[in-house]
Amino acid sequence: MDHDPSEDTLSFTAANPAQPQDSMVLIKLGGADVQKTVALTGKDRFEHMVLFCLNILSRAGTGICAFYVEDFPDCDEPTCRVLQALIGRAGYTTKDFVEVSMNTYKGFWAWRAQ
Repeated sequence: MDHDPSEDTLSFTAANPAQPQDSMVLIKLGGADVQKTVALTGKDRFEHMVLFCLNILSRAGTGICAFYVEDFPDCDEPTCRVLQALIGRAGYTTKDFVEVSMNTYKGFWAWRAQ
């Protein structure tokens, strides 16, 4: 497969967010934290998490979606936070979901801003 140079400068925005077919490009351009997380969690597992989020978000339109740490097998808070940051770079707005009484990170909400 030939390298597409346009992938190196691909930018996602709220008007043009990443779609499920963009998951591999998004991971590739995710930076050092993403690459470290991929190495720790396993490539297939992390790709599945990104694809899962993008599939749900693309179907939701501008609806708010919730993604919890326990939605993903063997996921922990640092991995979920990297996933959240990546989804944010994909053109979606994200917000931490924290259980206030215990000040515990439970996951994140994401949506496509209008």
